[in-house]
Amino acid sequence: MGPILQEPTISAASEKTSHTGNTHGSHTTPRGPDADPPQISVLIAAIRDSPLLRTTLEIIRAQADPERVEILLVFNVARNAVRPAALITLQRFCDRIEFEPEPGKSAALNTGIALARGEVIAFTDDDTLPGPCWLEEIHERLLDPQRDPSLVAMGGPVIPTFPAETPPWFKQLVLSRETHYIGPRHDYGPEPLDYPIGDGVLGGVCIGANFAVRREVFETLSFSQRLGPNPRTGLRGGEDTALAHEILKRKLRISYEPRAFVQHPIHLERATYEFVRDAYFVHGREAVLARRELGLPPFSILRLIRRPIKHRLKKLRARRAEKKANRQRGSSGADGTEPESAYDDLVLPLPTDRPLSESQFGALLENLWQVELHGRLRGSLRSRLGLV
Repeated sequence: MGPILQEPTISAASEKTSHTGNTHGSHTTPRGPDADPPQISVLIAAIRDSPLLRTTLEIIRAQADPERVEILLVFNVARNAVRPAALITLQRFCDRIEFEPEPGKSAALNTGIALARGEVIAFTDDDTLPGPCWLEEIHERLLDPQRDPSLVAMGGPVIPTFPAETPPWFKQLVLSRETHYIGPRHDYGPEPLDYPIGDGVLGGVCIGANFAVRREVFETLSFSQRLGPNPRTGLRGGEDTALAHEILKRKLRISYEPRAFVQHPIHLERATYEFVRDAYFVHGREAVLARRELGLPPFSILRLIRRPIKHRLKKLRARRAEKKANRQRGSSGADGTEPESAYDDLVLPLPTDRPLSESQFGALLENLWQVELHGRLRGSLRSRLGLV
């Protein structure tokens, strides 16, 4: 079997387009009636044209053999929302451009899956920079004739790249966990592994920015349209986590392949406390819906109410004990103030010129955890009332 990669070129045939009768509207680049089906379909959902989208497509096109790889772009908007001039440029990189007007990334992905012809469907975001071995690794792992038949999907690292102006606290937050939806970041190290990784009912699986799945999986599964980024629901994700866990529930394997990495530039407009706070709240709501989708027991509303109260009381008792111990040791500062406490409250605005101290960062994490609990409580109450 020949290589999946080619030298960075753009096929002249990809500049030819035709219109189909699809009611959503699409642009296609014919592969010819005698062309074999591609081995890999790369599927990207987007809501607008952007320089980063074009860069993402150009990188994938450059490493893809056009006889073995097709690139599908699905805009999650009406056809007239994308300028004709932009479509002409994007067609240089794509085999097909489709429009799915039903709001929600999951709807766009499911539309693309229905059109994809490859044995493997590889997903990435519209603003990633796939590494030079991305398609090669997907090919080697999921199209190997000797592979374990239960291995039906794979993920890989998503490496955030931080602009120089990124506030230090934001970088601390993103890098504080091996996988984080803030950023995003997903990095379990240099060795191949099998998911799920680590503990947690809904944790330890690959994320949608770097996810490849064999086609037969979608004969019975799809991305849940009750989850995922959607302007109607206000959600920002969760569809990838739910799909991965559905695959694992069926006793199938998903592997983590460190060489199949993508880089993900950090958008500075998201590196604010307000954006992060809102993301944690929404993530709390998503956790409720994901559990419901997977048939897991719902969160206990009573515990969600009691937990912040119990935590606050515990914190107050610990702070009093700490102050008492400091007075007994005579450890007040020269100006009579108490030394920095391990139980400091979050102080806003967060500094933008230096990293947070250990106690300050702990206060930030505690604050965001309480916000996420609030999101879980809100989502649980709405679920019980039948509002979701």
